[in-house]
Amino acid sequence: MVTQLSMDETGSKNKETVSVGKEDLQKIFEERETLTKNLHREELERVRLEERAKAAEPPAAPAVPVLTMDQLQKAVDDGQLTESQMKEEITRQLREQLRTELSDEMKKQHALSEQKKTLQQQFDRYVEFRPDIKVEGSDDLRRVHEEIEHLKTLGYAHNLQTELVALRQVFGPADRVAETTRKTRESHRETGGGSVHTRSSGGSSSWEKGLSDSQVSTYRKLAEGAGYSGEDDPMFLRVTTRLRNKNSARGAA
Repeated sequence: MVTQLSMDETGSKNKETVSVGKEDLQKIFEERETLTKNLHREELERVRLEERAKAAEPPAAPAVPVLTMDQLQKAVDDGQLTESQMKEEITRQLREQLRTELSDEMKKQHALSEQKKTLQQQFDRYVEFRPDIKVEGSDDLRRVHEEIEHLKTLGYAHNLQTELVALRQVFGPADRVAETTRKTRESHRETGGGSVHTRSSGGSSSWEKGLSDSQVSTYRKLAEGAGYSGEDDPMFLRVTTRLRNKNSARGAA
């Protein structure tokens, strides 16, 4: 006996007929039965392994009930506990409570220490790029102090966190301070050594006098950033005056 199987390979009306003999079918059925038995055996083995693993696990320790003083006293009155056992239970509870409190306190202190470390790193970054904030009598320090006093009127305590808030209010984010300082230093390096071509006239603003074209371009951009309120900001004029004096000294040399 031959069984006829049809297979549509082209999607059209053309059909290719494949002949499968009785022996071939018998072989397919036997292979299918063998595969089914193997899968069933593997599943049974997996279940056994899981049961063994669960049986090998140590039983979870039962939770120790926490009894109140009234409950402990009632247990003593009912003869379920002795006075000595009640005292031992009270001592155990006190020790457990103390251990929990100490653990929580250590975690709290560690978190505070990490926070203070982070705040100090941020403060040191401002000092790196605005060192005058630690110079007594400097304009930078004056502006920071004024901002701190303002924050104190709003309820802020005078601590490191408040100082960082004041620094950000005065100079902007630390990343921006670092970037503007880097550009300023690059500008200084570009004009360093030899004579510097500077403007002899005041140009559109008097602060431009004595500065090179690249310096004027750089500081005009900085006038509205880096903590300056504009080209008439006293701090901005102080910085550009200092730069002009350096240019003059290089020219004289």
